[in-house]
Amino acid sequence: MGAANNVPDLDPRPAPWWVRLSRWLNGTRVCSVYDCIQLTEPDEVHCTTHIRAFRAELGERRCAVARCVDPHGDGDSLCFLHREAAVIDAVASAPGQWNAPRKRKRFQEPA
Repeated sequence: MGAANNVPDLDPRPAPWWVRLSRWLNGTRVCSVYDCIQLTEPDEVHCTTHIRAFRAELGERRCAVARCVDPHGDGDSLCFLHREAAVIDAVASAPGQWNAPRKRKRFQEPA
C-alpha cells in the first residue's frame, strides 16, 4: 500500500546524471521520490525530508506512527496497515492464546 497517494507522478523525462549516478551507487537506499538523491533509513522508502513533507501535507489526517506517511482511518489514529499490525499483536500476545505453550500431560505407566 505505502504512500502511493502522496508520491508525485513520475516524470517521464530521464533523471539528471547525478541522480542516476546516486541511485546506481546507493541502490535501494535512495529515496523513491523522482529526482531525490537523499538516503533513506533502513527498511524505509522515503528520505526524512520527504517524510516530513508528506506528514505535514496530511496534517491532522496523518497516522499516529512517527514515520508513517499514510492517512489514518475514520475515527482511528492509525492507518490501515498499522491498525492491522496492532490487532495481530493484541491477539497474538493474549495469554493462553497463540504464543502460550501448551501444558503437556506426563505419561504415567499403568500400575
